Formats: sequence, C-alpha cells, structure tokens
Amino acid sequence: MKIISKIHDIIWTSDFMSVRFTTALASLFWGIFLLWPADTFLAQPEIYRLMGQVATEHIWGLAFLIHAFFGFYALLKDKTTVCAFSCDLLLGTLLWTTSTFCCLLSFWQINIPYIPPATMAADIGITISLWWRMIKYIVKERLLKNGT
Repeated sequence: MKIISKIHDIIWTSDFMSVRFTTALASLFWGIFLLWPADTFLAQPEIYRLMGQVATEHIWGLAFLIHAFFGFYALLKDKTTVCAFSCDLLLGTLLWTTSTFCCLLSFWQINIPYIPPATMAADIGITISLWWRMIKYIVKERLLKNGT
C-alpha cells in the first residue's frame, strides 16, 4: 500500500519541475542539432524519413527551439500563463509526440520483424510525461472551476 500511495503522490502532487527542465533542455538540444550546418535528415534517412515528410529540418529545429524557450520561460516565471501553456505544454506535446512516432514508424518500416529502437526510450518517456502533464493540468483546472 505504501508504494501505491507514493506513486499516487508522485503522479498527482509532484510539480514535475525536473521533468519540465529536462524536457526544455532536450528540446533545446533537438533544436540546435537540427539547425546544425549539416543535413541530419539526409545523413540518417532511415530514422528521420517521416519527420522530413512532415516538415523540413529547419522548421523542426525552430519549433523545438521555440518550445525550449517557452519551457524555460514557464519554469523561471513559475506560473502557467495561457501563452506559456500553449507554447510549452501544447507545442511540446505536439512536437515530442509527432517526432517520436515518426521515428518509431520509420524504424518499423525498415525492421521486419519490428525491433524497437532502444535509443528512443528517452523520447518515449518525455512524450508520456508531457501527455501526463497536460492531463494533470486539465483535470486540476476543471476541479478548480468546479470548486473541488
């Protein structure tokens, strides 16, 4: 019972500060690496093929940098404005979900039978944590509006 109680506390009462910082930092590196003066998508086409079909490398890089900026901004201001929510949580969830699924599907198309890429573990973890943050935020906002 003590383990379940601890997991409940982590999920519902944690402020996720370290997760938010790590996500913003990861987005910063994604952005920098995708804007690096080299063609990442062409250098590793089997991994980034689907991402390249969604948008160019530079658009992905700028989007990740925008997410990193607003992620750090929301952390430093320690509040969630509508803009910070939209650019941090919504944009982050969209970017990480789309890029993670694009990479996983690209791997799936070249590996029959499918062998999940171990290098995607952190991306999957960040994606799940962003979805959980969004669900938690929405649930808390609804509870506050209902006065419970």
